[in-house]
Amino acid sequence: MQTVDVAVVGAGLAGLSAATLLAARGLSVAVWEAADDVGGRVRTDQVDGFLLDRGFQVLLPAYPEVARQIDLPALRARPFVRGLLVRDGVRSVSLGDPSGGVSALAGLVPGRALRAADLARLAALTARDRFTRPADLVAGPDRSTRADLRARGLSAQAVDGVLAPLLRGIFLEDDLATSARFFHLVWRSFAVRPPVLPEGAWARYPSSSRPGCNRARCA
Repeated sequence: MQTVDVAVVGAGLAGLSAATLLAARGLSVAVWEAADDVGGRVRTDQVDGFLLDRGFQVLLPAYPEVARQIDLPALRARPFVRGLLVRDGVRSVSLGDPSGGVSALAGLVPGRALRAADLARLAALTARDRFTRPADLVAGPDRSTRADLRARGLSAQAVDGVLAPLLRGIFLEDDLATSARFFHLVWRSFAVRPPVLPEGAWARYPSSSRPGCNRARCA
């Protein structure tokens, strides 16, 4: 029987990071993983020549722990456009960071993706998270992400029709029951810096996902 100071269950990024930090402090650590390889939600399988990504496969460099534990220059990380493609069965509207170019501005016209009131409230929420310290975002009483978004005045259409599809992919749960504290940390990270991928993985994604790209320039 193996005897260690700490047993870490799960060899995803969180488990591996925890094990690394504990080992650096002189503790003996064992990492247990039920799958056939490490990586957890951030893992890519190669099947019949195809690369299949699991989970929400981007890295948010504004996460405090990312800056402390990952050598981003060594990854040659490349950014993505910050935005959503909102589909209603008839049309697709890009809703994104105004600095992302003309395509991002289309979704900021009131009524196209969100009503004027929802656009204003989402902008206020984003500004608040962007300029608030992470420690302050997790202070005070907590509630679910859904309850928090509704309490901040966002309509049911904005929450369920626009934000929920994105957040379900991040949280891996359907009801937006995840802590609003975590939501605000994630939202802040998106607002501070765009998501990235290592250069090799970035090249596999459509050119429309890349800043300053169009079909002629980046395909």
